[in-house]
Amino acid sequence: MPGSPVKSAARVAEILELFAEERRPLSATQISKTLSYPKSSANLLLHTLVECGWLSLNTESMLFFPTLRVAALGDWLPSALFGGDSTEALVKELWEKSQETSTLSIPNGVRMEFVRVHVGTFPISLNLPEGTHVPMFGTAVGTAYLQTHPDDAVERLYSRAEAESALTDPDRNFSDYLTEIRQARRRGYAVGYDRLLSDTGALGVCVFAGGPGNTVVMGAGGLSSRIANSEVRISKLMRQLAARAQKQATAGWRRSELRSR
Repeated sequence: MPGSPVKSAARVAEILELFAEERRPLSATQISKTLSYPKSSANLLLHTLVECGWLSLNTESMLFFPTLRVAALGDWLPSALFGGDSTEALVKELWEKSQETSTLSIPNGVRMEFVRVHVGTFPISLNLPEGTHVPMFGTAVGTAYLQTHPDDAVERLYSRAEAESALTDPDRNFSDYLTEIRQARRRGYAVGYDRLLSDTGALGVCVFAGGPGNTVVMGAGGLSSRIANSEVRISKLMRQLAARAQKQATAGWRRSELRSR
């Protein structure tokens, strides 16, 4: 492959992400122009991906498209991350009943990464692309994750976040964040208003994945006024869904452990 291994790996990811966005066959010229790659480098990389079985090439139209091998690569992830497809169904239920943007996120370093996003049905809704990273400290989903940790572990994460400039508000100190985290523990859910975006509110509830996966956080976000007016109703729904998700995930991991024995 052209260039250094790290550069080539990044380009492979960018090509696959481009197909995820476009959802149609693409030519080498379209890919190289969109991603600003030299045409010769793009051609070599694309043909290498064809030889490895990740892309197919229609020799008549000279269009590339991902193979089912790409889809199969992540078949096991819902079970590992969420304890099965059930958790994804539950976040869709949250979306249907709240009409607000509903998400699943996981910790990624000292940030939270949105791995599932259902954009709200209101004319003005929070629109977050899947893969978006937000600070762990100060956001509703981040606070929902942090409240599962003891205070000393939270302080260590805070030190890392501060060093990486990954705080929603550098003017707030650790005690401010810790107070918010303790409030989330008492309530059973986290709240954040006007943190990353003005006039935006969000709620977060942790779905603890105890097996081989990660801690998963369910979130709901939208206009501050709507979230504030519906906070009690939506937070109650989220906690009910989280409890169901935990129960279903635990059963799924147990079945997986039994099959592996």
